Amino acid sequence: MGVWEHMWVATAEPVRTPLDRFARLCADLLDERVTRPPWVLVTGRLCAAAPISIANQAADAFRDEARTGLLGTTVETHREVMTFRAFGTDAREAAAALAELPADCGDVAVYFPGLDFGNPAIAEAYRDESDPDVAVYSLAEPTTLLDVRDNPDFMGPDGPNFELDPSVTTEHTVRTVFATYAKNGPSRPHGPLRDVLLRHFGDDMLECCDFD
Repeated sequence: MGVWEHMWVATAEPVRTPLDRFARLCADLLDERVTRPPWVLVTGRLCAAAPISIANQAADAFRDEARTGLLGTTVETHREVMTFRAFGTDAREAAAALAELPADCGDVAVYFPGLDFGNPAIAEAYRDESDPDVAVYSLAEPTTLLDVRDNPDFMGPDGPNFELDPSVTTEHTVRTVFATYAKNGPSRPHGPLRDVLLRHFGDDMLECCDFD
């Protein structure tokens, strides 16, 4: 059946990255073939807990015949309200679209259909993983995301201690987030993805994963 994994990476402090620096992050992800085009820019009230909601709504955006009708429209889901602001393939187009956003646009996300497995370094880093949905978020307000890890005290020398929870969950408050979501997907950033995120988020960045 598989486990749905929500990997997310964020700045250690819950600060909102200015949109010009956010645009450089998106450009590096595309130019260094970490994520693959096309991309969709959405704003509104978004949930960084998993980009699958944007993925479901963005499917039509990648079909040219539907793009014109979707541009500028607002879609409500049970968790989010998203307005489709721009579509494209080029990193410079994404930077230009981000620069044109109004100050009161709310949360911002750039969605990509997946990692670029045509890049040998990405394929090597994630060869055993499924292809995840990918998005980067710049949130208007702090939000809480969960990190779930194995409890190091659960497995003792005499076997498991069933009086303890096998996992430990930690809450983190974040505003600038890179997220993936997939069944049997990535759980930590590796290879070129890690290199780009370290460059933009710093050596103290949060590297976390939650499971469904």
